[in-house]
Amino acid sequence: MTIWALSGFLGLPSDWDHLQIDSLVSVDHNRFQCHSLEEWGSQFNHYIRQQKNENNTLLGYSMGGRLGLYALINDHSLWTSAIIVSGHPGIGEEVERKRRFANDQIWAQRFLTEDWQTLMHDWSQQPVFKNETFHFNRDEKDFQREQLAHTMLFASQGVQSDLREQISQLPMPITWIVGEKDLRYVKLKDELSFKNPSSKVVVIPNAYHRIPWSHPQQVLFQFP
Repeated sequence: MTIWALSGFLGLPSDWDHLQIDSLVSVDHNRFQCHSLEEWGSQFNHYIRQQKNENNTLLGYSMGGRLGLYALINDHSLWTSAIIVSGHPGIGEEVERKRRFANDQIWAQRFLTEDWQTLMHDWSQQPVFKNETFHFNRDEKDFQREQLAHTMLFASQGVQSDLREQISQLPMPITWIVGEKDLRYVKLKDELSFKNPSSKVVVIPNAYHRIPWSHPQQVLFQFP
C-alpha cells in the first residue's frame, strides 16, 4: 500500500515527515500546472497511474483534501481508500461561493504584492487558524508568489462544486477527520453520506484545523 499525501495551501511536502510512515509519499500539488480543480484531479491521477502501484490510499489535508476529492471522483478505480482531514465538500449556496471567491481574489493579490511577514501574520489570524495550537513557520524563499496566487484562485472554495452527492457515490472506504473545535468544519460532518459501509467520520477531541500536526497519533490511528 502507498499513501499519497497532499498538503494544504502553503503546505510543503516535508510537512508530513513527522509521521514517519515508510509507505507515505508526499506530493507537491504545485507540480501539476492546472487551471481548474477538475484538471488537477485528472493530472494527478495520470501521475498515480504512471507509478503502477496496486493499492493507493489518498491522504488530503484542507485544500489537499479538496484537491483529493476531485481525484477520487475523476477515477475512483485508482484508489482503494481515502483519508480526508479538515476537508470541505463544497459551498452549497451560490451567493456564498461568490463571496468566498471575491475574498480569495483579495488574498491572491496580497500574495503577489505584500510584505511576507505581514501576510503570514494575517493568514494565521483567520478564524480557521486563530485559535490553532500548532503553527507553521513559512519562509518566503520556499515559495513562488505567482504560483501561490494562481493556486489561491483555481483551487478556491469559490469555484469548487458542491461535491456532497459525488462523495456519497464513491465506492471506496473514506475516513473523514475533523477537529472538535474546528466549528465550521465539524458542522459539515452531518451533511455527509457515504456509499461504502466502512466509511466513517472521526471527530478528534480538543483539535482545531491542523490535526495531522497537533494530534498526529490520533490521525495515525485512522490509517488502514
